[in-house]
Amino acid sequence: LALEIDAELRAEIMYRLGRMMQLAGNYPQAIHEYQTYLAEFDPESIAVPTQSVGTRKPGAHHHEARYHLAECQIAIDQHQFARINLEELLKRLDASPSSDENLQNLTRDARFLLTRTYHFPSPQTDEELELGAQAARRFTADFPGDPRSMSLTYEIAQAYQGYGRSEDALRAYQDFLAGKGFNTPTGNVATQLDETGESFAERHSRLRMSATFEIGSIRFAQQNYAGAIESWKGYISAFPNGPQWTDAQQRIIDAEFQIGVTYLADEKYEDAVRAFDAFQT
Repeated sequence: LALEIDAELRAEIMYRLGRMMQLAGNYPQAIHEYQTYLAEFDPESIAVPTQSVGTRKPGAHHHEARYHLAECQIAIDQHQFARINLEELLKRLDASPSSDENLQNLTRDARFLLTRTYHFPSPQTDEELELGAQAARRFTADFPGDPRSMSLTYEIAQAYQGYGRSEDALRAYQDFLAGKGFNTPTGNVATQLDETGESFAERHSRLRMSATFEIGSIRFAQQNYAGAIESWKGYISAFPNGPQWTDAQQRIIDAEFQIGVTYLADEKYEDAVRAFDAFQT
């Protein structure tokens, strides 16, 4: 009995040491502590050859330790290792569905963190863009009521735009503005501040403004100047106090001028004169 208590206490101390190192920002040391804990107290670990897999008594935090290990690995740019750990964790959690609310939350958190292993919303390769968008869409489809689904829906568009995938970005921004992929809470849930000090309602409003402006930017880059003007006029109308209100006004002027320039380049002189006349008024 004494040995059993000592083992449990040892496991608890090792896990808490990892958490302490992580919260202190000492990620390499935290990784070492979590890996040491998992090697000894993860019942499916093969890191301890003197013990048979499945015969060790599992530590109370072996799932959480693997999740936090992945967090630390992402923090020091070990994204592939983090993905391996999260996929292993999710495989185990999915294999043994539980009504335990903590484990359900852990599954959801791990699914969200998986998107970050693809450097989302700023993927570094085409493959990361595709796989990250797929992971984000799976999360929003399975957890539309999670507040992070709203941000992920926006990030999908942001990632496509960053990679020059204009049409995909336009569709994704339009899906975001239409509320596809997430549920909008009401009442206290919408106004409650999260760990960043921002409420769902505040973040949703901020991202709606950004999405509306960026749709105009994409259309302008596509030389769809009329479409860009429509988007920016929509921004000015809908968000009179928006941070890019002045920018939207200036971009409308730029787009109106470019309409005249385009007519001139196409030798449509009468249209060009009308466009420049309208621009000057």
